[in-house]
Amino acid sequence: MNSRTLILLLLGILGVLTGLARQQPAAHAPETVPLGPHTAATRTESRPEEICAVCRQPVGSEGVAYEAEGHRIVLHRHELASDSAAQLRGLIRQLRPRGAFLGTSAEYGSLSWVWFFTGLYVLAGLGFAALCAHRAMHTGHRPVPWFFAGLFFTAFAYLLLLTRRRRTVAAPAGIPRGLGKFATTLPSQPCPGCGALNHPAANRCSGCGGKLDPRVESEAARVLSPLN
Repeated sequence: MNSRTLILLLLGILGVLTGLARQQPAAHAPETVPLGPHTAATRTESRPEEICAVCRQPVGSEGVAYEAEGHRIVLHRHELASDSAAQLRGLIRQLRPRGAFLGTSAEYGSLSWVWFFTGLYVLAGLGFAALCAHRAMHTGHRPVPWFFAGLFFTAFAYLLLLTRRRRTVAAPAGIPRGLGKFATTLPSQPCPGCGALNHPAANRCSGCGGKLDPRVESEAARVLSPLN
């Protein structure tokens, strides 16, 4: 074995050892960093394209990443402070959404059963209030009082309304002579000259102005008829 081959072999061994050394975690990058009584940050593999949370530069091959409370913190190894717990807590605090209703930290308690059932009661009240008002309008009762009855008493108010006798529903100003509560809608008739569609009570075509034979009496004529 000549000297050139020996040098190449030594350089290859040195490169392998250097690569293995880079894969080992740094001494100041612990696997787990306690952040509180029930939370801890766990170290994971970083990607070269990730941005350091301190210097805002790509970490390359010198990065270290921690995951905690749903957040991922990536740093250069030399940016990791000796008090890594305080540093990570501060960085996580910066990542939390400001003004969040329930927050993201584990220190927030879960929703109590009192508030849960209160919310269900309010939703049920709104639903039964709408049902009571709708039912009252179609049965001749006053909708506003029944709306509030359904809002506060929910299903009990609706069941009570179902037992009430149906009243006659009338228009506030009365129904005009010759008309029922709901007007009958008839299909349009085509003009024999131009084919335009016209009201079945029309005597002139709206398209060409030609004369038409009305199929029914118009509602206005029925209201104004002296026979009514």
